[in-house]
Parts: sequence; C-alpha cells; structure tokens
Amino acid sequence: MTVAAHALRTNRAAPRKAATRIVHSLVVGGTRGIGRAVVETFAEQGHRVSVIGRRPPSDDDRRRPNVRYWVADVSDAACLNETLEAALDSHGSVSRVVFLQRYRGDGDNWAGEIETSLTATKTIIERLRDRFDPAQENAIVMVSSVASPGLSPRSSP
Repeated sequence: MTVAAHALRTNRAAPRKAATRIVHSLVVGGTRGIGRAVVETFAEQGHRVSVIGRRPPSDDDRRRPNVRYWVADVSDAACLNETLEAALDSHGSVSRVVFLQRYRGDGDNWAGEIETSLTATKTIIERLRDRFDPAQENAIVMVSSVASPGLSPRSSP
C-alpha cells in the first residue's frame, strides 16, 4: 500500500516531503587548522559556505565547490561590513556562523585578541541579526583558546 493510499484509508493527509533548503554557513577564520576542517565538512554536507580569513585559501581549497573566500581584517569595521554584505549577496541568508578567528599581529596581544575575538564577533552577530534564515534551525558557534603566546598564564614573555 502506498503512503497516499494509507493516508486515504486512515483519513489522514499524506506526509509531505519538506522542501530541501540550501544551508548557508559562514566561517570566520576558516583558511587554516580547525576552521579549514569545518569548511570542508560543511561543503561535503552540501552547504554554501562563506569563509572570512586574514589569509587567502590554498589553491586546492579555492577550487572547492560552493565555497567562497574573502580576505578581510575583522578588526576593520568598514572592511568587515563590506565583506559580510558580499557574502550575503553571494549565498543569501545565513543559517550557521562559526567563529574561529585569532589575533596574529605584532602589537599588544591582549588588546589585539579582544579586538579580533570579542569585538569582531559582536560586530558580526549584530550585523547578521536580521539576516538569519527563518526557515532553518540557525546556530552560532564560538571556538576560542587561551593557548595563545603572550596570553596564556604558562607562556613566557
């Protein structure tokens, strides 16, 4: 007996197949390490992936289908807003945002880490607040560590 025939027989509507929606995932800090692995996983799952990083991706990564890369300084608010708008124009409303960015500059490590990890994350979340896909289960994930030279209690000056 088919599903439709069963539904008629039991006087219930046949279950409808949910329309498949494309998931747009944004990964900040996705060109190296864990971020690169997250991008690879999302791409393999069929997501459209926008990646913001301080360095360009490898040539192999650049050829990955449904993944677009933007090189941007997340501590530059104007550059960051322009980059976010380009990512949204390219892949539409966002469903997942993963933050993996770290400060890698030569200046004050503490101030740089605050600006890169906290302020930039806040700026991005506020900028995307109205741009999450209402038809998706949305998520924001932040990954951080104190194991940065100059910040860790165990690191030497």
